[in-house]
Amino acid sequence: MKSTPIKVMEETAAIHPLDKRRDAKIMGQTEKYKCLPNHPMRQRMNGITNNRFKHSSFIHDSKSLAKEHQDSIPSSTLPLDPSDLQQPLTEDHFILRSTHQFHTSPHGTLMMTQPNLP
Repeated sequence: MKSTPIKVMEETAAIHPLDKRRDAKIMGQTEKYKCLPNHPMRQRMNGITNNRFKHSSFIHDSKSLAKEHQDSIPSSTLPLDPSDLQQPLTEDHFILRSTHQFHTSPHGTLMMTQPNLP
């Protein structure tokens, strides 16, 4: 049975291999958790892991990647203040504005008219 030539397709599309992209995401999330002092995942990252299962977890993968790339990862991180993070529900640019108009028909039902778009 033939399989799809994934490596050739990745080279043609100039995309990094899936495992490298996954490792980069894990390292990015790990650094994010280190910067958030009250995040529950930070306590899990600093604690010991349960080695009951044979498969690896996010914590196992992040610790092995940290050992592998310890020279390129900063030794200390600055904690983020929650007020520095964007609050999407309170920001003004996330409010949706509608151009629909509502009116009551002569029969007493609510009707919606849509504007004519060019």
